[in-house]
Amino acid sequence: MSSPFVSSSSSDPSDSSSLYYLHRRDGPGSIIVTQVLIGDNYHTWRKSMLMTLSANNKVGFVDGSIAKPLDTYSLFHSWTKCNNMIMSWLFNYLFKEIDASVIYVESAMEVWYDLQGCFPRGNGPRIFQLQKSIASLMQNDLFVSAYFTQIKGL
Repeated sequence: MSSPFVSSSSSDPSDSSSLYYLHRRDGPGSIIVTQVLIGDNYHTWRKSMLMTLSANNKVGFVDGSIAKPLDTYSLFHSWTKCNNMIMSWLFNYLFKEIDASVIYVESAMEVWYDLQGCFPRGNGPRIFQLQKSIASLMQNDLFVSAYFTQIKGL
């Protein structure tokens, strides 16, 4: 994993050029993109999210280039605050069934890569087949955990 410290940017969270800076308008309910990820719009949703994250100097939280510092580092709390804010932004723009598949992950990067794995680039027929399989999946006599595992697998 890369270092959580990037020399080209201040690490002071109150400095607007810092990777850890959050403006007072950056709240969990901030409107950052215009569409909710429903599945078949993954690529346009992803592009919109990347543009917004880039404009806010936060792409590193989803691509892994801003690593989680050890909890003994002074930036740990700033990283956690930014990570949680970005996760809330991501969750706000996921269809509730998609949201349920990633709600328990620990970082924005994990959410990002889980979603990327669900919607591979340029594989429309596979996405259609998976959506069809998910739509026809029924719990029947399965325990909730087994049913969830089947859904997650799809």
